[in-house]
Amino acid sequence: MVKPHISLKKSEYKITLKELFECSNSYLPDFARSMIEEKLTGEHIHNIESEIEKAANHRKGNADTANTAGLRLYNNTKDNLKKLKVALSKSKLKYEFTADKLSEEILQCSIDYFNEYYNSETDP
Repeated sequence: MVKPHISLKKSEYKITLKELFECSNSYLPDFARSMIEEKLTGEHIHNIESEIEKAANHRKGNADTANTAGLRLYNNTKDNLKKLKVALSKSKLKYEFTADKLSEEILQCSIDYFNEYYNSETDP
């Protein structure tokens, strides 16, 4: 019911997720606030986690193409991460945990690719 009235940026007829969460802090119980938060951010977190899993499987299966797996992971998750950042503050544990997992997998893709081509003719 609320989704059509939510936007990434504040406008005359729409509010941001962050504003919705801030308004709900004063009068909603914790369980209701966490349910709303989960409903509005769960899809983005799920998309990021599934892309991380795809990249990890691709990277483990073939280190030769770990660089493309990392780049694809970055490109496929940047919009979801931006929406999470807008919805949750940077200090929220859920945002930090998701962003850390994402950055670790991108870094691991880079490390695996570098290790694969370190002593070869290809410049990693």
